[in-house]
Amino acid sequence: MYANNSKKLFMKKITFFLMAAWAAVCLNASAQTVVKTWDFTVWSPETVANLIADANSASPTWAKAADPSGGPANPDFSSWSRVSNCVTLPANTNLSANGVEIEELKGVFFWAVTVSGSSGNLNLRFNFGDDGIQFGSSNHYFGLANLTAGQTVEITFKSASGGQSRGISGITNLTGPTGTDAHAVDDPLTFTYTVVADGNVQWTYDSGILLKKIEVKEIAAESPTLSLSSGSTAQTVYAGQPISDIVYRWGGTATSASVTWDGGTAPAGITVTPDADAKTVTISGTPSAAGTYNYSVVATDGTNNTDPLSGTITVNELSSDKKFIAYVTTLASPVDPADIAVLAKLRESYNVDIVTANAAADAAKPASTFDVYDAIVLAALPGSGNVPNCLKGIDKPLVSLKPFMFQNANSNCWDWGTPANVESASTPKALEDVPTGVAVVDATHPIFAGMGLSNGDVVQLATDSKHASFRILTPIIAWQGDNESNIINLAGVQSGTFNYATNPSALTDVSGMPVIFEIKSDAVMVNSSGASVALTQKNICIGVSEQAAGPADNSATYLTPDYLTLVKNAVDYVSGGGTGIKTPTVDSNKVVVNKAYFDLLGRKVSAGTKGFIIEKSYYEDGTTGSKKVFIYY
Repeated sequence: MYANNSKKLFMKKITFFLMAAWAAVCLNASAQTVVKTWDFTVWSPETVANLIADANSASPTWAKAADPSGGPANPDFSSWSRVSNCVTLPANTNLSANGVEIEELKGVFFWAVTVSGSSGNLNLRFNFGDDGIQFGSSNHYFGLANLTAGQTVEITFKSASGGQSRGISGITNLTGPTGTDAHAVDDPLTFTYTVVADGNVQWTYDSGILLKKIEVKEIAAESPTLSLSSGSTAQTVYAGQPISDIVYRWGGTATSASVTWDGGTAPAGITVTPDADAKTVTISGTPSAAGTYNYSVVATDGTNNTDPLSGTITVNELSSDKKFIAYVTTLASPVDPADIAVLAKLRESYNVDIVTANAAADAAKPASTFDVYDAIVLAALPGSGNVPNCLKGIDKPLVSLKPFMFQNANSNCWDWGTPANVESASTPKALEDVPTGVAVVDATHPIFAGMGLSNGDVVQLATDSKHASFRILTPIIAWQGDNESNIINLAGVQSGTFNYATNPSALTDVSGMPVIFEIKSDAVMVNSSGASVALTQKNICIGVSEQAAGPADNSATYLTPDYLTLVKNAVDYVSGGGTGIKTPTVDSNKVVVNKAYFDLLGRKVSAGTKGFIIEKSYYEDGTTGSKKVFIYY
């Protein structure tokens, strides 16, 4: 009896184990589905033909590489095993051969692949006997575009050098293994990574590897999903100005997404564009009428819907009795609390437009970009290499909140002086010692209007120093040549010994060094090369580090109301105040031979265009003049 019971119990345990194992297998099989596979060991005849045709063309991108035996490329192209780039390939784009995108590489991006000696650093092996993509050189990246958080990515590769361990040294937007010791020497191995957030992912390899395969998987969807892919959901523009694109991405079981507007229809000039292939819906366009436009987006699979995501587009009417200010910052729709606070203050008195300085290409923006504006405010946030070069000595009133544009020997900077981040002189640094205030030097200056200050009074520019890595004030601590003679110091670092170096042992007393100052309107500023820039307009600088803007999560700004008042007063001073149309530069004594009309973005329009436009006159003597006009009928 006991033997039978033991046997039955044993059989039950075996049955339970087998059922659990089978359930686990089934669950694992259904839990992940393959989204996309790139098999670099297989190349289509069309791709190979295009690579060969490209290499034989007058302006090739690809060239025949050495054959498997290591000998030179066959000059008559009678046998082919691999090709390599013979020119530098553009970074982060789809690669082509013979004018046709390489199908096997779509969705994969690479660094700006160079040529080393006579050989390119990207080899496509298609008849080599050990095929794949061979990466040359070291410490470069490859990646995939537009992945979704939670997806897993498997990459299969080996070292490109027998007997030498090589592999992945760094990853971006991924979790997973790195380090050469963990990777393949002779035989390909597969490694799995998880996508952290929606967007691009990339791997950096430490030395040459041979990439065989990439496969993206995701958990099988059970419900529709919807997320914001790019753009800001709270945008403010003027009528006649484009919004920045707002892109939502659907996923899971969703098959589409729709946008609904309060009032039933999209505002005039705004379009909604779904893309079933990309699984996105994009809100874009140029609104033509002032108003507040609320919308919501929902994704659906036909049965189940996501919770709605909402946003607001605020369209302001340009006031014909307010001056027009360009605010140069990093985003077309600012999300940084410092930008938001400064913009809100300026918009009380001005029409304010945003000019972006997001990338190095923005440094090349021409001076004509700013033709329609009465004054310019340069925010603290843009990188020094992204600020338009034309702002150096531009014939416009300027308020700079970024003194690091004054620095010497730095790309795109103005080479006029040496700014510094002021820190505590304590060793170790004491948070309470970090200066957040400036001592007024000339309380009669208009920048201090209405603040009730006297010389020597300290104005706090930030409410806290603990968030800012010990750095708030950014004075100019030295000037190029005699440029200091062109400066009027309005407020300097508050009294006390502070350190502008990162080494606490190198203490420097920077008390009184200019944080807020004016560059004389007739100044001639000279750079380190001896080149002169003659200024004709008023310029004010307020030196507060972008680190004082707020915490990393952008939840608040630590800038004080006094700081915002100073910025607004500075704009009032350089521009002559917020009200009134800019004095026209049209000369009634000259003969006008032609006229042209432009909107406030500098685009040419017809003479009868309604709203606020620029009339440009061309004179008989070859000169020009302009004025703002408001067409209301």
